[in-house]
Amino acid sequence: MKNLMKMDFYRLFSSKTIKIGAVIACLMCAGYMFVSFGILAFAEMAFEADPLAAEGLSLFLPQISWMQGVDFSEIVFSGTAVFSLFIGCMITANFMGSEQSCGYTKNFAGQLPDKGYMAISKFAVTSFAQLIILVIYTVVSAALALLLFGKYINGYDIGALLAALGLRLMLYFAINAIVVFICTFTKSHAIAMVAGCIFGMGVTKVAYGAVEVVFSILKINLPISSYMPDGINSQLALGTIGELSAKAVIVSVAFTAVFLASNYIVVRSRDVK
Repeated sequence: MKNLMKMDFYRLFSSKTIKIGAVIACLMCAGYMFVSFGILAFAEMAFEADPLAAEGLSLFLPQISWMQGVDFSEIVFSGTAVFSLFIGCMITANFMGSEQSCGYTKNFAGQLPDKGYMAISKFAVTSFAQLIILVIYTVVSAALALLLFGKYINGYDIGALLAALGLRLMLYFAINAIVVFICTFTKSHAIAMVAGCIFGMGVTKVAYGAVEVVFSILKINLPISSYMPDGINSQLALGTIGELSAKAVIVSVAFTAVFLASNYIVVRSRDVK
């Protein structure tokens, strides 16, 4: 198991995918922070010209509320939400898909005492990639928050920030387990990439909405998106940690356990070709 994980980590870090993903993460996060700074600069000029008209902008541009003072942790946490899940999912999809297409697995699968170990190793390595991307986002967001928004910052609730990032990471791990399972079950690089896009871009919200419409017709009150890891992640904010923390932990652990176990069973029972 240890040697297997070493090989998978070597594959991850020797590939261009993780390097490109890290660069894109830096650019996307920095782009969001500079755009947010530009919005605040524009809002200040708009308020000077017409305060009443400018107030309406806050409905569409939430960054405007930062003008009244904002906690450092809120700026950083908002920065970590910009395509971080998408980049992580695409790294996972490419890592899993390239393995399926190059036949890497069959070279050593027969030497393992339990083929199911491969499922655990793949999940661990791709989850570590998710962690790397989230750390990059956090560091870039923190640095630019101090550089660009210093005059707006009125507090530093680091404890709340770490708690929120921990919940977000757990939800990312759960989503990663789903993507890894889909990639393994289908054995298709193309489907792996599509699955990464669907979860990373939040396309699942459309499906959840359709299911909830059907439920409402059947008089069933079940907001399914509130019990899915990507749905909870979209609702996650510093102000909602208290009400979402228990649900986020339970859902992330449950989905991770179910899909990791399912992936383990599929890999163990399947003949490696």
